[in-house]
Amino acid sequence: MKHVFIVLLSLGFAYSAAAEFKVKLIKPKGPDQFQTCLAAGEVTFAADLLVEGKDQTKFFNKELSSSRIIALRLAVFNNGAEEIVLPMDRLLLIGPEGRETAPLAPKAAAQAVLQGVVVEEGSGEKNTVAVTPTMQDPRTDPTDPRYDPRYDPRYDPQNRTPGGPYPSVATGPVPRPGVHIALDPEGIDYGNVSKIERSLVEKEFADKAHSADPIRPSSTRDKFLYFKMDQIPDGIGGFIFTLPRSKGIAQEIILKF
Repeated sequence: MKHVFIVLLSLGFAYSAAAEFKVKLIKPKGPDQFQTCLAAGEVTFAADLLVEGKDQTKFFNKELSSSRIIALRLAVFNNGAEEIVLPMDRLLLIGPEGRETAPLAPKAAAQAVLQGVVVEEGSGEKNTVAVTPTMQDPRTDPTDPRYDPRYDPRYDPQNRTPGGPYPSVATGPVPRPGVHIALDPEGIDYGNVSKIERSLVEKEFADKAHSADPIRPSSTRDKFLYFKMDQIPDGIGGFIFTLPRSKGIAQEIILKF
């Protein structure tokens, strides 16, 4: 019964975090409905470039441009008999001024947008934007039922005095009588609501992003790429997106906006 209560409690926190989080679905459309498209043999590439916040919120529920990020929606219609692999490390978006920009890691884009900060140059999986929860971590507050002493620097497991092993130095509040403190052996973070919401947003950005996974024959992949812009342009005119030759891509693909 106690285990059921903990599960329900965790679901309650997750629901609370998810209340502000709305997943935006991608409605499929044909190649001729995109801003630009190009057919190469039995494969068609089509793309939309999203530079305005109002267009970005249709898919992400948040503006990306305030963090100097734009999104490129790329649909690959594979009507051929061979798998297609996008060379993620060689995709380029070329701005009107001729500057080449490589895709930004989905996690870095999500973190920047969540915190409302400007993503740093070169941010990737190993160099992401730090995100600090806006709320105080309830695990560090001994008066909170979600308190977890492992996150409290004052916690002393060797303290055998009355009241131990709670903080041995009276530098802050002490736990309320009768409050059960469970050391979560599975590492599930029930209490940190902000972390739950952050994880949901990061997952959405990753799920909606292109990857190097093969695009199978007779299938379509319609997902996003994220790019950092030092200055958000007024429109899409003059942009060029290039895909070099790769598995299933017999020639360089150039999409002009």
